[in-house]
Amino acid sequence: MSRCRSQRSIIWQRSHQACRCRGSSADRTAPATELAGYVSNRMRDHRILIGTDGPYDNVLKIRPPLTIEAVDCDLLLSVLAEVLRETSSFN
Repeated sequence: MSRCRSQRSIIWQRSHQACRCRGSSADRTAPATELAGYVSNRMRDHRILIGTDGPYDNVLKIRPPLTIEAVDCDLLLSVLAEVLRETSSFN
């Protein structure tokens, strides 16, 4: 359970950084479309399908199957945390 909390913390921190923009107030509305696309494609590389949605395609949309189990959720979280660590170069 603590591993899951740790991964959620990493995911929250990275997604919060991606949403926070630097600069003038006009920059704060800049969508993270490229980042969401990168995450979606890298998850696909790991055989986990996550889509993008929203007016700017900057929202990750997870559609788990009805038969998802805890072990599947753990896998999704660990891979998502790994992919989000890769995005540290995004600004």
